[in-house]
Amino acid sequence: MSTEQGVVEQVEPGWAWVKAKRLGASSGCGRYDHCHTIGGGNKMVIKAINLAQAREGDLVVLYLSTSAKFKCIATIYLLPVLGIITGAFSSNYLSQLIGMDPSWGMALFTVAGVVAAVVLMRFLANRMAHQERFTPIVKRIVRPHLNRSI
Repeated sequence: MSTEQGVVEQVEPGWAWVKAKRLGASSGCGRYDHCHTIGGGNKMVIKAINLAQAREGDLVVLYLSTSAKFKCIATIYLLPVLGIITGAFSSNYLSQLIGMDPSWGMALFTVAGVVAAVVLMRFLANRMAHQERFTPIVKRIVRPHLNRSI
């Protein structure tokens, strides 16, 4: 399990909005509707399932399965690289097939590979957004907020 600590900013029924420090790998998740960067900095607010019944101000631990995290990272980072490689390696054959200058074909098909990869990436990210296994979970409260009213 991949973990990250953060402070609960807001609570909704069944959900907690947690402010956490943005780490390198956490920027690669496909859950666009669950994470929002604050002011373009290194903090982000994450919508997580609130199993620990955390309240505003609590310091909590967020959990995300390692396989889900790797799948998100692969979707964000590897698909564009594969698009570039596929476009570049197929450009010579495709350029000859349509009678285009190989230099122009290299540029055109490499860009086409990147565009196709980005379209595929967005499609996969939208599909992942509707699957609960890609949603972070608040399972543990590290430190309750001191001014909590019961």
